[in-house]
Amino acid sequence: MPHMHKNYSNEIVDVLVELIKDVSTEGVNYQKELESEPTVYDSKEVVNVDLKPYLVRWLDLTRQDPLSLIIAASYIDKFIAHTNTLITDYNKHRILLTSLVVAAKTTDDQPLTNSLFAKIGGVTVAELNRLERTFLTDIEWETYVSRGTFAKYYQFFSTFATKKTVST
Repeated sequence: MPHMHKNYSNEIVDVLVELIKDVSTEGVNYQKELESEPTVYDSKEVVNVDLKPYLVRWLDLTRQDPLSLIIAASYIDKFIAHTNTLITDYNKHRILLTSLVVAAKTTDDQPLTNSLFAKIGGVTVAELNRLERTFLTDIEWETYVSRGTFAKYYQFFSTFATKKTVST
């Protein structure tokens, strides 16, 4: 993928952050309320890193094209659809990280190693390996994103970014 203009990159980051906020249950610990066991995606404590700087750092350090974030968003949607997992303050960073890693590996001819991805994402290599295996199993290894599906997500991101620009 060609590298995008910095402003466009920021718009994609902003849209992905808003999408995750829209589907998440921020401030609620559903694991305790539902008395369910934590999943591989759940941190023991809330990660106190805002998503926007997390994504900007990801793009800066991985040199991924911002369009890979659109692929990651499609994986998150697929993950939610397959698992009915609630996105919470306890799991949103790990789910995002895992979708970013899978997107990087499916869009980049020479992706970084899991060792580097783990360091950038703030987890151990063993944790990232477990997250990636579980995530791929959860989405039934469906990593292919058709042109039509990508076009729908791209259009959605563009429309969302335009509405945000107009409303500010």
